Amino acid sequence: MAEKIERFKGFTKEMHGTKWGMGEEECNVTFERCDPVILAVCPNCGREIVAHWVCYENKYTMSGRINNERREKVEKYIESKYSYYTMVGKVVSEIMEYRKKKNFCCEWCSAELVEKPGYYYENNYVHDFIFHTYLIKDDNICNECRQYYDIHYWRQNIKEPFGMKEEVIKKLLDDKRYTNQYTDLPDDDERYKKVEEAKCRGEIINISWQKMSIDSIFTFLHDYREETRLPELAAEVDQWISSKSEELRKTEAVQMAAIDEANTDFLKQYLYHLIQIETDICSLSKRMPGLYFVQEENARTKEQLIDLRDDIRQIKEKHTKLEKEENIIGKGESDELWKSNYERILNEKKAGDYPEKPQEPDYPQLEKAGLFDIFHKKKIEEENAAKLREYNVKHDAWKKEETRYELAVAKIEQNVTEEAKREAEQQISDAENGKKKLQEEIASLNEELEEKRKAQRQEIQNTWDVEVQEAENTLKKCIEAKLTYESCNVVFPKYRNLIAYASFYEYLESGRCDSLSGVNGAYNLYEAELKQNTVIAQLSKVLESMEDIKTNQYVAYSQLHEMNKNLHELNTSMHKAVESLGQIQGAAKKIVENSELTAYNTAATAYYTKINTQLTNALGYMVAFKS
Repeated sequence: MAEKIERFKGFTKEMHGTKWGMGEEECNVTFERCDPVILAVCPNCGREIVAHWVCYENKYTMSGRINNERREKVEKYIESKYSYYTMVGKVVSEIMEYRKKKNFCCEWCSAELVEKPGYYYENNYVHDFIFHTYLIKDDNICNECRQYYDIHYWRQNIKEPFGMKEEVIKKLLDDKRYTNQYTDLPDDDERYKKVEEAKCRGEIINISWQKMSIDSIFTFLHDYREETRLPELAAEVDQWISSKSEELRKTEAVQMAAIDEANTDFLKQYLYHLIQIETDICSLSKRMPGLYFVQEENARTKEQLIDLRDDIRQIKEKHTKLEKEENIIGKGESDELWKSNYERILNEKKAGDYPEKPQEPDYPQLEKAGLFDIFHKKKIEEENAAKLREYNVKHDAWKKEETRYELAVAKIEQNVTEEAKREAEQQISDAENGKKKLQEEIASLNEELEEKRKAQRQEIQNTWDVEVQEAENTLKKCIEAKLTYESCNVVFPKYRNLIAYASFYEYLESGRCDSLSGVNGAYNLYEAELKQNTVIAQLSKVLESMEDIKTNQYVAYSQLHEMNKNLHELNTSMHKAVESLGQIQGAAKKIVENSELTAYNTAATAYYTKINTQLTNALGYMVAFKS
């Protein structure tokens, strides 16, 4: 079940449209929901996380001709009435903040979330709101978003979103398991309208234009991981078989003396047991990739039982404090810190004991004699001369005060500078000490967290670990038995494979041959049928063409058909058990067993018991024959 993050804020109320006039013309403004949604699967604990924002898209229609001036007028009106662009900017900022590395983490286990195929998906509204942020009148957000777009989106395409392979997407979507309830509805269908509304609310998302629910997308991502991981695991199993065979060949435990192959009854028994051994090896090699995948996924699911959120929250708080200390140190290195202190302290001085600046005296207003005012001219000149003398005295006095003021200010500013630098040095020293202490505390908390995690992991039963070990041990025993039989040198090395053994057994059992070698032997008949394309020699092709070999390769068909039937039943039971274990009860305890798991354990026990019984019979026969 997906964990939904609802802590994001944006539009807090429904947006409604309006109609308003622009002179003689009208404008209709409407708003449609278009919620950005990010889906992530934690690579550590496997939690399915949904980050959801509420957002709207504005649409407007205007009567008459639309031009830039009128469009700007509409946008200003929308912003003034609804604060639309402000709220969009808030949504975009939150998306950007969430996608930063330090924040894009699982809130339950603190593991970093990843943008890997099968682990990440988002709806197109995330792209729309990030890329189209030119609508938001904030250059900083715009620049950041465009940088994010260039890094994150430009390399994505519609057919292969987020690195997912187109052929795998198509293969998964072709079975219609995910989309049949939402896809291919006619436009006039009421269900179509409801689906589109749900899509706008972020409840339904497109994958390759197929409409899928949130739960379906997570199922799709799981199946994508399985589809792409199984071939890798199959290659690892093949490599394991090869290396284990080489290792066992060097031991004396599988070495036996050559045995005469002239005895037809012996040959038939010998080939019969080899066929069983090779079939078991084939069955286990096909079984183990799926088992390994379930084990990997379950290892993540186990982490969900470990509740350490309080510890993780404490570490996050320490990291927040650490960032503040590092920010102070960074400001100190760039001189930003002491300059900030300088401005603060200086403002405090100005509000308190800062000297008052002396006021420069006003220049006197001099009188002017009229053109014909000869009698008062001298008097006016004397008065002006007196005013100037008085002004000069005041000005000289002001200059002296101004000099004293500047010296006082310079001294104060010098003292403020020294105080600001001392304070900055102390802040940097405190920050460095705080940083060191916080780093030690974080390291200690991380160690404690990991110890708690290890302790709780040991308490949790991994349903699949035991079976993986049993499957590997059983496969090893099958390889040992195969090498024991091959060491007898009964069959020529060229023909040591399941299809050849089945063909030889069929020839002997049906009476077409009574030996392996010779003109009328099984080797010659087999080679002739290969040339005539009567039989298929490659196991991979045989498995792809089971119905084609039903007549001409009856023994091989019977063995492989029974193997596929048993594997199908076992895998079906396993998938039911896996689904049933999806509902986890209790904290940090073992997974609750249920009927589906019990049924699967019974089927798995029967599967391995049958193989081990066949191995016991095969090795017992060989020992009895040798004696």
